[in-house]
Amino acid sequence: MKKDGNEVWISISPYIIINPENRPDFVIQINDITKHKKADVSFKFTELSFDSIYKNVCDGVAINEQVGKFLEANPSMCKKLGYRREELLQKTATEFVSYVSSKIFAEQVKKLYLRGYATVQVTAVCRDNILLPVELNMWLIDYKGKNAIFSIIKDIKE
Repeated sequence: MKKDGNEVWISISPYIIINPENRPDFVIQINDITKHKKADVSFKFTELSFDSIYKNVCDGVAINEQVGKFLEANPSMCKKLGYRREELLQKTATEFVSYVSSKIFAEQVKKLYLRGYATVQVTAVCRDNILLPVELNMWLIDYKGKNAIFSIIKDIKE
């Protein structure tokens, strides 16, 4: 606690040094790490906020490898497509694009690689071959050190 009543975070590093008389002396180094702690707490809050949004947003959110294999899928994505998360992670995004939409989807994926983002309206094929019109917004991202595609999938049947 500082004199003004504000909280301060410190790190304490004890050292033993040999003085000129060849005897050990103890030195304690104290560093103010308040800024680092506040940044750490802020980062954790941001991480928690994103996780909460990711799990509760109504739109589907997914991260795919560039070859299409699912790396992540939020609960809304799983519900829209009718699959459990574990099942989706065994599939690729192209498995859910209807034959009728496959050409326009392929064209937009090319644009995605040229511009870094793309938007397309396609018909998704859900479990039991139920068709669902969706708007797919895609961005190229770095995910855990690998190139990936971040997608938001919005149900547009209404």
